[in-house]
Amino acid sequence: MPSFFLLSLVTNVVLVTLILGVLYTYSRFILKKTFINHSLGIGDVLFFYAFAIGFPPITFTILFAGAVFFSLFSYLVLKKRLRENTVPLAGLMGFFVLLVICCSFFVNPYLLYTI
Repeated sequence: MPSFFLLSLVTNVVLVTLILGVLYTYSRFILKKTFINHSLGIGDVLFFYAFAIGFPPITFTILFAGAVFFSLFSYLVLKKRLRENTVPLAGLMGFFVLLVICCSFFVNPYLLYTI
């Protein structure tokens, strides 16, 4: 059982590292901006890794993609009300994950961890 957990952990961390690597490359060479605090905040990066530790790989991938799309659509709806022109990515992703966990608690509390 511990080897399955370690394999899941390494898989998720490698996936997040690959995503961050692509974002870094895009930010650095296409946008010509620094990566941390201009394209993506340090809180977002830390949230990605903390999020990777919490779920099995398939659940993590689905929740991560869903949280990113939720954040995008929420930002597009709320951008006129926001004072700054930045996306609160970690906060919106955290809110999405909280909603999913609360909903799954009423359906089947272990459903997110069995996939």
